Amino acid sequence: MSDPLLIEDFQLVSQQADWGAVAFDDEAVAEYFDNHVDDGLPPQRVGRIWVHTHPGPSPLPSGTDEETFARVFGGCSQAVMLILAQQDATYARLRLAIGSGIEIRLKVRVAYEQA
Repeated sequence: MSDPLLIEDFQLVSQQADWGAVAFDDEAVAEYFDNHVDDGLPPQRVGRIWVHTHPGPSPLPSGTDEETFARVFGGCSQAVMLILAQQDATYARLRLAIGSGIEIRLKVRVAYEQA
């Protein structure tokens, strides 16, 4: 893998979401990890990127996004929050658990032609 931040494939995990809350389906998350571990992939390779959409043109994280990212991915050594919005607007941030923590905004390019 030449670019560790290149996402070539992703799978959605069942969840309930609305304008003010996100709740992941625990059974779906467990099954997702079990399937990938059975295929020989470590959890840190398949479960550290949260991709979601916003219904309007703003990709900036909401308070709910920030709370969910901290709650679900806060214990990870590294994690990415990626938001896709209307009009090709994007937001991505890498969080690294180094020292007191480092957060880096990432540039995003969506290659729809690869689909």
